Amino acid sequence: MSESWLFGLALNRLELSSLLKMPLLEQQYGSLTPLEKAQVGLIMAVCQPKVIVETGVWRGRTTRFMAEFLTLNHMDGHIYGFDLPEVLNELKSGDSWFGIAENVTLMQGTLPNSLVSWLESHDQLIDFALVDAYHSYYAVRKELSVIAPRLSQHGYIFCHDYGRLQSKYEGVMCAVNDVARLFSLSVLPLWSKDDSDSEHFCQAAILHREVRCTTPRKIFHLRKYIAQEYPALASIWGRFRHYVHGD
Repeated sequence: MSESWLFGLALNRLELSSLLKMPLLEQQYGSLTPLEKAQVGLIMAVCQPKVIVETGVWRGRTTRFMAEFLTLNHMDGHIYGFDLPEVLNELKSGDSWFGIAENVTLMQGTLPNSLVSWLESHDQLIDFALVDAYHSYYAVRKELSVIAPRLSQHGYIFCHDYGRLQSKYEGVMCAVNDVARLFSLSVLPLWSKDDSDSEHFCQAAILHREVRCTTPRKIFHLRKYIAQEYPALASIWGRFRHYVHGD
């Protein structure tokens, strides 16, 4: 192995901090775990969201993480956080930061009606959504059914508390899966192997629009596959084409 190759390899190694800046990843009650926040940050870095919707603001810790992430990475996205009036009023009275944050707008009301009303008065698509309000099958399905049709082509939905079968949040999992099938979304579960480590615990799912291959492209790639898998058959087919078409 040459020294010049090793030198080139060293130059191509990048620290994560050189690609993006993360706010402090703290373990906070009523918020995503540090690992989940890091994953949210990575998704936001990928999709560069302009419009961000969060259902279930509560103590605002995840909201603030996303807002600080946008600022640190010079992204001009805006967060619209939805929760009950009493929840948001208590949040604003207890944390003055939400009175001066320029990239956060808190939307009062009962979900999903408040979200429906907001979408009716705005024509933007949603680039990133974080769903973490009520954790019943009914509530999650209603919220996702409102968000999914307005998800941008390259948008993502991060569904928190995507539980396993027979777990406390099984209803969230079932709702996510049902809506994904209904709106042709792909589901990527993010489950920790060990749920005893709170800092590295993850119980969520990422949704994204399915990327479908058209029939002509499927045929094109199938022909390529057959040619490599069965070269003798491909050779016979080639000679046949040449005999019939002269190509």
